[in-house]
Amino acid sequence: MSVQYFDHIEQRSIQWAKLHLGIPTASGFDKIMTPLLKARTGEQPRTYMLEKVAETLTGLPAQFFSSFATDQGIALEQEGQVAWQIKHEQQIGYTGFILSEDGRCGCSPDGLIGDDAGFELKCPGTANHMKYLEDGILPKDYAAQVHGSLYVSQRKRWHFCSYHRGLPFFEIVVERDEEIMADIRECLQGFYQSYDRTLEKYSP
Repeated sequence: MSVQYFDHIEQRSIQWAKLHLGIPTASGFDKIMTPLLKARTGEQPRTYMLEKVAETLTGLPAQFFSSFATDQGIALEQEGQVAWQIKHEQQIGYTGFILSEDGRCGCSPDGLIGDDAGFELKCPGTANHMKYLEDGILPKDYAAQVHGSLYVSQRKRWHFCSYHRGLPFFEIVVERDEEIMADIRECLQGFYQSYDRTLEKYSP
């Protein structure tokens, strides 16, 4: 098998939601692993695992919602993408979803850059955006998502950007690190073992 790209699927559509059923995705990897990309313990990973088991058993997403706030956030992200493309004179490509080589996890990138890079854009409040600019590093809250997207997609680098209207862009390019990929693989293997054991217990 190879990594699968679902370019024809619109993000946040019913088809997109179906692709998430029963598998962990990069945006949820922070429930499985810490910002240092070590396995979490306690209720958070257990709850996420149980949600994924329930999705497999019911064929329905455990969480799927839209609101005015999320719709506004999506619109701002689109504005930020256009601003980034104008600044860099480079096109951002699209895919609805990426499924890992083994078919057990996935990610929904904000964009793709060329053949070997991905793109993630956040639109935080003023204070957090300024913190990102001041710190100059990948925010720890998004470490699992960004490195997880590299893991799923097998791409070489990921562009992380923070956009706030009227303020400078924050951007950093995160290179693929095979030691980090090994840590993520180990965290996921522990998650899969718990998932498989629980699914077998409740399967008809």
